[in-house]
Amino acid sequence: MDKPFRYLRDAEWQALATRAGRRTFPAGEVILQEGARATGILVVARGSVKVCRVHGEFRIEIGECSAGEIFGEMSFIEDEPAAVTLVAGTDVEVLLIRRAEVQALINENPGFFGRFFQSLAWILSQRLRATTGQLAASQDSDVWREH
Repeated sequence: MDKPFRYLRDAEWQALATRAGRRTFPAGEVILQEGARATGILVVARGSVKVCRVHGEFRIEIGECSAGEIFGEMSFIEDEPAAVTLVAGTDVEVLLIRRAEVQALINENPGFFGRFFQSLAWILSQRLRATTGQLAASQDSDVWREH
């Protein structure tokens, strides 16, 4: 698995991954339900995860994360409930990085703090850029044209 936190040093990522919990989910199992409290950042170690929004009785897939990608970063930063439902798209293994592990590494190495949160900022920026691109593309479609 590639290092998902772009600005962490290799040794810092290894220390974080070693402290993280690991869990596997079979394809189709809900990993995190929209509105639930996440207990940390999840990293896809193997497989893929579908990102969904729930509307009534329907679950609408809005994205997918594959090996090396993270999710739950918004809940981690804001300490708010999950904004989406995460479902194992395939058999999947995830790492769970809790606040305690992050804080322990910050205490051991204060420079870790900046690199960790700079990595999260980069990930959020990339996701916002992709969403902005999707919105721009949808405005070019006939859906937005006056009839």
